[in-house]
Amino acid sequence: MLCIAIFYKRIKKVSFFCVKKDINQKYSFLPWFDKIRVSFPISADLAISFACGSHNEIAQIIECDLINIDSNESNKKFGNINLVDASCISTAEVVYSFFKTHKVTINPKMATALYAGLLESSNGFLSRKLKGTTIACIQELIGYKADVHSSNRFVMQYQTLAGLRLKAIMLSNMRLLNNAEIAFFSVTDEDVKKCAALEEDTLSALEEALYLPTVKVSVLLRENTDTMRVHSLDISINKNIKKQIIDIIKKEI
Repeated sequence: MLCIAIFYKRIKKVSFFCVKKDINQKYSFLPWFDKIRVSFPISADLAISFACGSHNEIAQIIECDLINIDSNESNKKFGNINLVDASCISTAEVVYSFFKTHKVTINPKMATALYAGLLESSNGFLSRKLKGTTIACIQELIGYKADVHSSNRFVMQYQTLAGLRLKAIMLSNMRLLNNAEIAFFSVTDEDVKKCAALEEDTLSALEEALYLPTVKVSVLLRENTDTMRVHSLDISINKNIKKQIIDIIKKEI
């Protein structure tokens, strides 16, 4: 989002809107992070959505034209213009490819935002979905003077005390199921509140569990909401896979 905003700042006034009220501070190093608002502007000539699979995810009535940019193949193509490319590892790569095709000049701030997006979506370039084209994008963005040091430090290493406390609870309660192929976590609202943590603080333990030698899938069940998150490095998660995982969990817990 911020790289597009930097581009449009050259042309006219731009407002930054995020559906989430609690934006992770690990992104605070990015240009104009402090300009992001949680309320949609009263009027706009054009809206651009990023990584929203459907209009419902925007949670706003958009009365102007809408450009929908995403890398998810399940995207509903709800925009007046849809820039959706499932071959890209992230929305950041979709945006960079668009800029490159249309010969948009990339300044260091734009390069930093794009690099950070690729870094985040590829889990620090460890994802098995990482392809040669993405690596080429990374190299080019470094050439455009992306702030690699700050990106790596904040995106991959940023921690809060609340997040560390919640991770400790999650790891201490983790169970290995199905011959240790599934790392199973359960978290209550009380766990989150006790640590003063955010919902996204649960992701760290989920991701770390995937690097255990036998684990293929990491699963989080939010006990008080009955919502489930599933992460994997090797398996493409779809409805059938989720159903199989739920059946295994029901048998073993």
